[in-house]
Amino acid sequence: MATGIGQLAASYAARGWQIVKLWGVAEPAVCTCWRGRDCATPGKHPVGDQWQLRTTNEEDEVLAWFDSGKPVNIGLLLGPRSGVVDVELDGPEAKEAWDNLGLGEIWTPTYTAGRGPHRLFQWDESLPAVAVRKALGIEVRIGNGGNAAQSVIPPSTHHTGKLYEWVPGMSPDDVELQPLPERLVNLLWNDDGTGQRVGTGRKPARLALSQPVNSGERNEEVRRFAIREAFRSGPDLDNEMEQQDLLLKVRMVNTVQCKPPMDDDEVVAIFRSAIAFVRKTRSAGMRQDAARTGFEPRGAPGRTRSAQPGAW
Repeated sequence: MATGIGQLAASYAARGWQIVKLWGVAEPAVCTCWRGRDCATPGKHPVGDQWQLRTTNEEDEVLAWFDSGKPVNIGLLLGPRSGVVDVELDGPEAKEAWDNLGLGEIWTPTYTAGRGPHRLFQWDESLPAVAVRKALGIEVRIGNGGNAAQSVIPPSTHHTGKLYEWVPGMSPDDVELQPLPERLVNLLWNDDGTGQRVGTGRKPARLALSQPVNSGERNEEVRRFAIREAFRSGPDLDNEMEQQDLLLKVRMVNTVQCKPPMDDDEVVAIFRSAIAFVRKTRSAGMRQDAARTGFEPRGAPGRTRSAQPGAW
């Protein structure tokens, strides 16, 4: 006979969410897996190997997990199959960054566990092709680009013995999944969301819009900006109008910010290189850290093809 957690897990499956069977918590800090008290992640890890291939949204299958009466936790597969992204504020640094970004309270499904809240948002294919990305302490579990990620969800049992719980009035039955805030999306593609230098030690590529670019940095900085904008185009990258807009932005940065501006044929070559790089990265299923930290080997891009957008 399924327990309350089983019924709730089945209701998630009915939404089309892909549910993951997790080991449970027998008592605080004791996992039901074979490691027991020696488990480093009690109640948080999937049962069996290759778990990402064995998720389900079949209600009867999920209910059957609870027939034995043994503790079972449940996870949510994140990414395109469930259509969900999880944002966790696990600690004071993340909460401060969230406030500094001016994100405030967002009416999207939200639950509590451990130290901080989890907010669930709509997945989008334009997000970085990574399982998880952490910036300024904010952890965003994306599950994108074939990189599996999952989150433990209510009413599973935390390793402390407490239950994961939906914030009153903010369960999936109460509110709809919301899109990720644009400022948070920008944060995922840049070194940070505030202009500080972290990680790579380089300023965010977006600052090419507002800060002068010196002669010795023109090619590299304009390429970084072009690659950033090409990634942000998402599935519309091959759209002719989208490419025209991208080329216009790159030309604008060159004209307004570069001191002195580069020749237009060099700008067009940078534009072509950015389009080609993003296509290559996505088709290979590579991690898109290149959007933040680097790109293809440097060297003057070829200039033999037409600058007509849409041909690239």
